[in-house]
Amino acid sequence: MIGLVRVEATRFRSRRAVVLLLLIAAVLAAVIAGATAWDTRPVSDADIAAAEAQAAEEAQQPYVAEELERCEADPEQWGGPDFTADQCEEAVTPQAEWFLFRSALDLGSQREGAALAATMVLVGIAVVVGATFAGADWGSGSMSNQLLFQARRGRVWVVKGLVVALGMMLATAVVLVALWAFLHAVATARDLPGLSGELLALVRGDVLRGALTAGAAALGGYALSMLTRSTVATVATLFVLSVAGEILVSLLPVAGRMRFSPGSNLVAVLADGTQVYDETVACTGLDQECGFLSISLGHGVVYLGAAVVLVALTSWASFRRRDVP
Repeated sequence: MIGLVRVEATRFRSRRAVVLLLLIAAVLAAVIAGATAWDTRPVSDADIAAAEAQAAEEAQQPYVAEELERCEADPEQWGGPDFTADQCEEAVTPQAEWFLFRSALDLGSQREGAALAATMVLVGIAVVVGATFAGADWGSGSMSNQLLFQARRGRVWVVKGLVVALGMMLATAVVLVALWAFLHAVATARDLPGLSGELLALVRGDVLRGALTAGAAALGGYALSMLTRSTVATVATLFVLSVAGEILVSLLPVAGRMRFSPGSNLVAVLADGTQVYDETVACTGLDQECGFLSISLGHGVVYLGAAVVLVALTSWASFRRRDVP
């Protein structure tokens, strides 16, 4: 058993397509982290000068003078009961601050921003890695040769699935830790709050859930490829199911239908619960937000986990019984 694990781990590491996909995942995560750092960079003197010039140019527009006259004529109607005519010029005339939209780097908000985006990319690539790892053996015809050395098909299936799942869990964890380390370094270099205390605990949970989800996604892609015996068929099937699934969910004649959305459940797992818009949700109290449905982490785990388990069991049973060319 240990020898079989080592063989499959070596095969996983040496598969060029897998290495390329992992490299793409790392590059995309780096791009997301770099874009986040750039978009939240401190405002420079050149930025302030450009904003002041833009505000001065906008202040010359005819609509500004018209709006100022309207405000001074009836300030209370324009700005409220306590609004005075003396406040009109400052409120109506464009200010440089209006054209400086850049916000400071907030690591807390990046849990549902850059980190969530990177994790979803990694999960998507994990599916393709799992499909490629299995599909290559079928495409090259090496599966029959492998079974000559290890005739117990059930064990072969399990070991391959275990290796691809653990491999993607490790790769995902490394990439996410590197992303958060980079964002933490950027924040501290800018004298902003870094990862500590409660936020650090939340980030640890995010990384763990992301790694486990990527492992499950890789296992699902692997299982489907072992069932279809084709990487292309697996990727095409998953694409059609993901698109068709969202369409079918939007047409379900039941209240709270978005709880069956694959994408919403994935976000719920990665973000430890989420809220999604659902027009079928009716208000039941004064404090409830109409049209929004809460999907918990547990619901997402059961929904996605059931799908992976069903595909895995079907694939395992098929591999044990079907002929291998």
